[in-house]
Amino acid sequence: MRDIDDFVFKNIQYSAICLAKIERTTLTDLRRLLLNGLSDDLESQPLNHNVRSTLIGVGNFLLYSHGKFANELVPLLISALGVVPQMKWIDDGLVNKSDMIPIQEQFAFCFNTVLSDLAAHLPEYRDAIVSAQIDALACAVASIVEILEDQENIGQSKPHVLKLTCYVLGLLRSLGRYSSSSTKPLISYVFPVDFDFPSQELAENDGNESVETPRINLDDEWTTWLDDKIPDTNKVATTVLQRGKLYNTYGASYVCSYNKTDTTSLFTMTTKELESIFDTVQQLLGKKCTLATRQSFYRCIYGLLYQTISL
Repeated sequence: MRDIDDFVFKNIQYSAICLAKIERTTLTDLRRLLLNGLSDDLESQPLNHNVRSTLIGVGNFLLYSHGKFANELVPLLISALGVVPQMKWIDDGLVNKSDMIPIQEQFAFCFNTVLSDLAAHLPEYRDAIVSAQIDALACAVASIVEILEDQENIGQSKPHVLKLTCYVLGLLRSLGRYSSSSTKPLISYVFPVDFDFPSQELAENDGNESVETPRINLDDEWTTWLDDKIPDTNKVATTVLQRGKLYNTYGASYVCSYNKTDTTSLFTMTTKELESIFDTVQQLLGKKCTLATRQSFYRCIYGLLYQTISL
């Protein structure tokens, strides 16, 4: 989405952050300067680069303002998450030949990263956000399964299956990840801000403790775990440049460290929520899809994916 100098994206994100830092910002100002590109009926609006950038910008405003106008903005983001798969995707952003991940997965990863951070730092909206994330995942997977079972029309639905699958991958890579710092959200590691905040403001919000840079998990680490081996965390990418391209790396995600002695954890999934996620993912691997169907599905997905990358 932004490994190149994307003026539109940067302008929207920086405007959102600046509006968040201005105490006198009103909801009218926000609607005029940030939300003017969104229609009241999101589902009928094309999901173009401006809309995608604005949705991430709204999340940035909430994160950097520590929840200002959350009553109006959080429902907007939750609603958007639910209708994204039904919206018409238009990839009209600047062309970046280094992109390896389709725009559907890129956006789902970035947008859901913002939502997960909001769930951690705005506890009063935590249940509503997590419920929306789980529902969005379940609906997308259910649509994939339904298409796979319709053998007569599966040929016409291959592009839609590809988009839905990429969307699901983006959701799974970002679900439940959050930053421990209220002044340094995870999305700021993906898209670093080119200006510094006053040190006094950082101290007031996070105390004098230094902010720990979140660790990232790469696809080869998952392979290591599956082989019953202990991954070498020293090999994990840690530079700003590498983190900035995290959304564009296969299988990469943030790792939230868990310590049993730490009782101040901002965000944890409940047993019921985890069961819902596992049940949803299991649908793609369960008995509803025959082995032949799944093999055909995976060949179709990866074939179309590599065709997309090679364009």
